[in-house]
Amino acid sequence: MKSQQQIRYAPITRAESDAENRSISGYALVFNKRSEKLYDIWSGQYFYEIISPDACTQEFIDTQDIRLIRNHNEMGTTLARWKKGSGSLNLQVDDIGLHFQFNCPNTPAGDELLDAIRRGDADKMSFAFYTSADNVSTSKDDEGNEIRTINKFDYITELSILDCQPAYQDTSVDNRNKNSDNMNEDQLKELQDKIAELENKLNELQPAEMSDEEEAKDVDSNEEDSEENVPENEQPKEEENREDENTDEESTEESDESVEENNEENINEENKRSINTMNKKNFSLLKAIRSVVETGKLDAVSQAVSDLGAQELRAAGLPCTGQIHIPMEHRDAPVTVNSYGEDVVVTEFTDILEPLRANNVLADAGARIMTGLVGDLQVPTMDAQQVGWAGEITAAAESGAAFDHVLLQPKRLTAYIDVSKQFLVQDSLGAEELIKRDLINAIQTKLESTILGTAAGDTTKPSGIFYGVTPTTVADFGDVCDLEADIEDANFNNGLKYILSPKAKAALRSMVIGTTGPAGMVYVNNEVDGTPALTTTNIATKTFAVGDWSNLVIGQWGSVDLTVDPFSQAANGVVRIVINAFFDAKMVREGAIAYGTFE
Repeated sequence: MKSQQQIRYAPITRAESDAENRSISGYALVFNKRSEKLYDIWSGQYFYEIISPDACTQEFIDTQDIRLIRNHNEMGTTLARWKKGSGSLNLQVDDIGLHFQFNCPNTPAGDELLDAIRRGDADKMSFAFYTSADNVSTSKDDEGNEIRTINKFDYITELSILDCQPAYQDTSVDNRNKNSDNMNEDQLKELQDKIAELENKLNELQPAEMSDEEEAKDVDSNEEDSEENVPENEQPKEEENREDENTDEESTEESDESVEENNEENINEENKRSINTMNKKNFSLLKAIRSVVETGKLDAVSQAVSDLGAQELRAAGLPCTGQIHIPMEHRDAPVTVNSYGEDVVVTEFTDILEPLRANNVLADAGARIMTGLVGDLQVPTMDAQQVGWAGEITAAAESGAAFDHVLLQPKRLTAYIDVSKQFLVQDSLGAEELIKRDLINAIQTKLESTILGTAAGDTTKPSGIFYGVTPTTVADFGDVCDLEADIEDANFNNGLKYILSPKAKAALRSMVIGTTGPAGMVYVNNEVDGTPALTTTNIATKTFAVGDWSNLVIGQWGSVDLTVDPFSQAANGVVRIVINAFFDAKMVREGAIAYGTFE
């Protein structure tokens, strides 16, 4: 095993409920406890880890300079620091492990951290360390699993607070001050004396107890006084009491029913409030990938969302080959997670389909995208020969041509993105959005370039819509007009649009409309002589297409299937995310799109 920086995750304590208490404490590591299954990206091996008490002694810690930060952000704010026995971070080694304690600084970063810990959002601890192969012993357990025991740390460089799956589930944390469990005799005696003094003061404030005889006399005296003090005209009469009994009972029953109804309403309202305000989690794609890399499995929240995506794949009759399956269909109903210690619901998870539609040039041009498909789909086609006139009550005449169809079948779109290991440890909203955007862009680029391409299709990939088509060379504005006229002559009038390569866009921007009279430019304000135009690099350079894009149908099946590959690019310090999604595309009417190029 090489000597390199390594990172381990462990739970941290929450701050105490007192708003003025800014103390945070916990155990960053524990001794003689087996970790979760870990993965060594350098050797490609899974293993379990144990930290020996000899690996981290107080003498060793006293020689270290350790920063406490958030999310392993080396450029971020230092929240506390242990400087070889001094500083704002307190570290103590005991029989359990390495205990830490610090007071959150009165800064925006400290306030943000304290708030996150009190909410339970930030509840994990990570530590980074270096060790050499000579300081690690390897063995096998009864099941043949590799066990690595760290006998000595070379350095511990940082403690970091973040939200992720812990490597050591047995790490224990609490809200107590650690020193309260290690009082000396004088401190304990002083505390006991204070407690006794408080008890004496409390007893002085309470009334002396009465004997049984005194208590009985006091009760009789109170009853007599209460009867004597009531005037005669206010004494209740027995007959009147009998007459009012029924009325009182009815009133009591109505009151009881009202109380029960109010109680039920309060309980229901409380349940609603509980669902709306408690036990909610959001799906994090970055966290899911990190969980697979570090432990070989998904955390409970990620697994619940992935299971939903797997259901979509199975419903479409497609295989689930990766570790993470992201549902493509937007769902309003939350995903319930029952294996999270307490039941929680995932109320938000990565939405791939909507931004995919929103940023797709083909969709903007008018192509029809059909999602959530199951099995093969036959899309009927129709041409002008199949349209005719008939009398009001007469049968339609034979047109001489049968209705046809195009067949859409799920074909696996494969792309990949490489994510650095440093990026994986980030836990910010910006990092989450960035990896989501990269994922969508990878699908988008592959899908558009294939559909707008010229390659032949087969059983594994769709054919480009310009396969076998020779683009028309355009030299001037008249040639552009001729292409539009060809499409309109074929009765494609459902709103023409252009899709341009950047080079084609540049050529049209420099082209004039005419040589006589006031000359204008062909391309102005994202329009080609008044016809909307879109630009993409996913069409061949210097080429463009114009036509009625509603005749292009794009089908989508199942969920996005992600395979997390930490092996193939390990030497480059990155994790490869292989993307599998299932699409197909066909033109339902030929001649709806014209293909042109510039010299």
